[in-house]
Amino acid sequence: MVKNAPPLLQLEQPKGFIYADEKLTTGQAGTCTLYLHLTNGAVTFAVREKTSGKFLGAECILSQETSITEQLRQAQRESQLLSITKFNSCEVAVANAFHTMVPAGLFHQGDESDLLRFSISRTDLEPAVDEVTGLSIKVIYGIQPELKALLLQSFTDLKIKSAVACQLEYQLLNAARTKTPVMQLVCHPELLTIIVSEGKKLLFVNSFNIRDMGEAAYYTLMAGEQLDLEISTLDIELNGTMHCCEILKTRLEAYCGEITYSEGLFKDELSYKLQSAQTSGLMPVLTLGL
Repeated sequence: MVKNAPPLLQLEQPKGFIYADEKLTTGQAGTCTLYLHLTNGAVTFAVREKTSGKFLGAECILSQETSITEQLRQAQRESQLLSITKFNSCEVAVANAFHTMVPAGLFHQGDESDLLRFSISRTDLEPAVDEVTGLSIKVIYGIQPELKALLLQSFTDLKIKSAVACQLEYQLLNAARTKTPVMQLVCHPELLTIIVSEGKKLLFVNSFNIRDMGEAAYYTLMAGEQLDLEISTLDIELNGTMHCCEILKTRLEAYCGEITYSEGLFKDELSYKLQSAQTSGLMPVLTLGL
C-alpha cells in the first residue's frame, strides 16, 4: 500500500500524501525519531533513522475536524507511517498564531505567562517558551492544555516546540547568505506565517489566522508594504501544506517577482523517496530536525 502511495500534490479534493523508504516496509530500518508538525487542518509526520541520520518517511493527513485534538486523533488512526515505523522519541512543532517574542536578555524564567497574557487575548492556553538559536530571541507561545495532554498520553520521550521558532532557525540558515531582504511564507489551511530577514537581521515575523488563500495573499502584500519592500523584485520562498502553497503562489504571481519553493537545505538527509517530493511540502516538519 505504501509503495503505491499517491503523489505529493493532489489538486482535486486533496487528502495529503505519504512517502516511505522501503527500509520501513521491509523492517530493515533502525529505531527512528518521530517528528510531528501540528496546525489546524494539517498534521504532518516525518521519521528519521537515528543511526543513518536519514529521513526515511513523511506523511501529511488533512482534516476538517473542528478541534486540533480531534485532528490529531484522526491522524493517529489513519497514519500508515506510524504503523510501519519503530520510534522511541518524538518531537512536536505546534503551529498557531498564539505567540510573541522578546530579546533573550530581557527574559526571565517565569515571565512567559504574563508575556503571553499581554499579547494574546485567549486565557485558556498553557504558556511555553523556546529560544531561537543564533538570534538571541525567546519565542513565548501558547498550547491548548487538552492538546498537550493528548500528546503526553500518546508519545514517550516527547519534546514540544513552537513551529515559528523552528521556522526562524531555518530562515537564519537559509537566508544568511544574502544581504538583500528575503521573505519566507509558511502557508497552511488556516494559518500563514510571514518571516522577513536581511542577512542575519530579522526584520519581521508574524502569524495570521486566515479563512482562505485570498486572505493569505492580502497579508503577504500588506507585510511588503509595511516594510517598504519592492514586492515585485523581492525574493520569496514558499513552503507549508502543498495545495495551499500552489493556490497562494497563483494568487501572488501577478504582484510578486520570483516565488520559489524550499529546496536543498535537507537534501543530503533525505531518503531517495523523499528527494522525489517537492521539499516545500515537507519543510515545516523537517525544520524540527534543526
